[in-house]
Formats: sequence, C-alpha cells, structure tokens
Amino acid sequence: MLQAVSQKVPLHDDVAALVYFHLSIHYGLWEAAVDEALRVVAPDGVVEIWTFAPESMRASALARWFPRVGDIDARRFPPIESLAERLAASGAHVSVARVPETVERTAASWRAAVRNRFVSTIQLLTDAEIDDGLDRFAKVYGVGDALYRYVIEFVRIRAANQPLACGE
Repeated sequence: MLQAVSQKVPLHDDVAALVYFHLSIHYGLWEAAVDEALRVVAPDGVVEIWTFAPESMRASALARWFPRVGDIDARRFPPIESLAERLAASGAHVSVARVPETVERTAASWRAAVRNRFVSTIQLLTDAEIDDGLDRFAKVYGVGDALYRYVIEFVRIRAANQPLACGE
C-alpha cells in the first residue's frame, strides 16, 4: 500500500489503474490533487472522486444537530462542476452521478461516534457545540437503542480516457 500526499504522488506517469478519493479531495489544494491523479492514472485507468452533494451539506444529519457543520463543509469541499471541468479539460470522459446511502444505527452508537469526532468536520467544532448538539439529539432519539436513520448524499465523479460503459 502506498501512502502519499495527493498533490505529489511518488509514482511514474501513467501507471495507476485507479486513483480514488473518498471524501478526501478537499484536503489541501484540490486542483493539484486532480492534476496529479491525471498524471499517474494509466491510459485505461480511472480517476474516481466521491464527495458530498453541495445542497445536502446544510441539510445533512450532522448539520441538523450541529448548525455550523453545513457552512464549514460548504467552504471546505470544492464545487462538483469545478472538479468535473478540471477532469474534462484533460480530455477525459467524465460522468457525474448522485449516490444516496442510507445509514441506520442506534442512537447510542451515533452519539459515541460524534463524541469520538468520527468525521473531520466535527473535529472543527467546540466541545460546547458538541454537547449542545448531542443534548438536542438525545431529546429526540434518546441515548440507547432507538434507531437513527439518515441519508448521505454522495456525488461520484469518474474520469477515464476511454468512454465509460453504462452503469460504471
């Protein structure tokens, strides 16, 4: 396994079958990361970026309980159109698809995940904001085994030098 900064990958040109970003394109300079992905991807390879649908950031499960989350995420994540345009500028065939994912977990497990700051945006909140949001959450879902169900709206952006098959 290779670990590197996405803006400078220690690989030769045209060698990677897949360059994959999962909720990580917003770390550092995304333009440089996309350019580097396009440099290292093989002629028959794919660059795939999973990010959040912009309109869902302010309506996300986290933003419901922690009001600053939507604004923080809206500033951190690059626009879908900008990502797709940068990939297409290389001559790649680009597809953009929305991918909703339903998550179901107990209130207790969700509260524990938040306490452990399971996503980077939560790490940017104060302890007081976390406490306030969890108190509001507990009034609706409790702290035990009640099920908490929410939908994450992902956007998948794929780029390939060859046309992608239907459904890819």
